[in-house]
Amino acid sequence: MCHEQYTYCSPVEEFCKSCSKPICSVFRLDLHKGHKTEPFQMTVAKARTSLSVALRGLKSRLPLLEYLLNEAVHEEKKYNNHIKNRRVEINELSERLKLDVCRNIDEITDENICKLDSLAHTDKAVLESYKKDVNRSKKTIDWLFIITVMIFFEKMPGGKQTFLRKIVGHSGKPHYNRQVLMNKISCQELVTSPPHQ
Repeated sequence: MCHEQYTYCSPVEEFCKSCSKPICSVFRLDLHKGHKTEPFQMTVAKARTSLSVALRGLKSRLPLLEYLLNEAVHEEKKYNNHIKNRRVEINELSERLKLDVCRNIDEITDENICKLDSLAHTDKAVLESYKKDVNRSKKTIDWLFIITVMIFFEKMPGGKQTFLRKIVGHSGKPHYNRQVLMNKISCQELVTSPPHQ
């Protein structure tokens, strides 16, 4: 029924192509006068044909669309799996690098500690050797001093007894320390004591 104007309820007989709406015979002669029209049933048949063709076209493209959709889903899964695998590989590589760095640091640290221990041992050995050399030199100097004093006292009257008293002292043990002997034998005594004739 034509509802263009509710006072008229005539059957739809025409389709106004200019206004793209169905009309009744009353309005075809009034409001749509001069417009291009065609029988309404012909318009309906054309619309059905167009819809059928469009539907067949959509149905023919449906497998392709489903294939493209499946490919998109497959590519998405593939991409997600690739990202996941790359993340795992990067994490494993990171852990290996951490272990390698820690191992290298430990090796370098152990090597440096060994070097320091070796240097410390070497320095200690050198220091001990130096101490021994100093002690030997000191003893040599002490004995040279004692021999020199002994030679000097041999030239004095009663020199040997005086020398023995000087180096033995009250303890009854001889003093071989040069500083002790120098304290016991004054320079004045060595200079002013007359030589033995």
